[in-house]
Amino acid sequence: HREAVEESGRRQEELSAAAEAYGHSVIVRGEAETHLEDVRRIDHAAAAASGLGPGDPCPICGRGLVSGFVSPHSGDEAEARAAWDEAIGAESRTLKEHSRIEALSEAAMVAVTDKAAKQAQADADSKRAIEELRKVVPGADLADDDATLLRMLSTAADEAAESEKQARAGERKAALALGTAVESLNGLRQ
Repeated sequence: HREAVEESGRRQEELSAAAEAYGHSVIVRGEAETHLEDVRRIDHAAAAASGLGPGDPCPICGRGLVSGFVSPHSGDEAEARAAWDEAIGAESRTLKEHSRIEALSEAAMVAVTDKAAKQAQADADSKRAIEELRKVVPGADLADDDATLLRMLSTAADEAAESEKQARAGERKAALALGTAVESLNGLRQ
C-alpha cells in the first residue's frame, strides 16, 4: 500500500510539472500569435503607405502625412509564422504529455484505493483469524513466533484429545452402570 501511495505522489508531482509546462507553452503561443499579428498589421500598413511621402493624404485618416514620414517596414512574416507554428506544436505536445501523465496519475490513485481496500480486507481477515485462534488457544497472539503458536495449538489439540478420551471412558462407565442397573431392576421385578 505504501508503494502505491508513493507512486501516486510521484505522479502528482509529474502532473504538476506537466501542467506548468503546458501553461508556459500557452503563454509562449500567445506571445507568438501577438507577434505574428503585429507583423501582419505593420505589413498591411506598409502596403497601404507604399509610395506615399510627406504631404500625401493618409490612406487611413485622410490627413496629410507629416514631414519626415517614413513608410513602415514590415517584419519577417515567414519567421513570425514559423515561431507561431512551433509554439502551437509545443503547446500540443505539452497538452498530450499532461493528458498522458494525468491518466497515469488517475491510475495510480485507483491503485492506492484498491490497495487500501485489499489492506482493509486483509486486516479484517487477520482479526477474524486471531479471534478463531483465541477460541482454540486462549491468550494466543500473532506477535508470537510460529513455533510458539504451533506449540500452543499442539498442546490445545492434545488437551482436547485427552478430554475426549476421558469423556468416552466416562460414557463407557455410565453405559456399564446403566446396564447393571437395568439388570438389577429386572431381577427385582421377577
